[in-house]
Amino acid sequence: MSFVETMLAITGSLASIAGLIVAWIQTTRLREIKRIKNFDTWMAIRETLTLVRELDEKVLPAELKDNPTISSVSARVMTLHRDFLRQAVLDEKDFDDDTIFAWMQSGKIKEKWQESFLRQFIQTPSDKKKRATRKWRPPIDDAKGAGRGV
Repeated sequence: MSFVETMLAITGSLASIAGLIVAWIQTTRLREIKRIKNFDTWMAIRETLTLVRELDEKVLPAELKDNPTISSVSARVMTLHRDFLRQAVLDEKDFDDDTIFAWMQSGKIKEKWQESFLRQFIQTPSDKKKRATRKWRPPIDDAKGAGRGV
């Protein structure tokens, strides 16, 4: 092997090692970002639930119960809370009954309506199978009146 070939082999090996180091660093950073994002999501879930409880009609003084602004804010906070719950579902690799049970046991969710809301995101085995076998179909072209032939 000539000197040039030896140097190219060494340079290639060093570049490969450097690439592995960079990949390891990026993977570590990505895990940390996901951990922080998940923590932030659960903090937002707790905070919005506190607001939902404070804006609950049973807790509000009588003069505020019929206030349209309070009703609007209450509805928006509830929507925000549900959006954060959806984000928590998306953060899970496998979301199922066991996940909901674990969240209930750990105190992450405490309300029955939260559990009911989360259950809609559980995929049944048939849902998974349908998604795996679904074939692409062209969109329906309403302007031409042509479709999929269905």
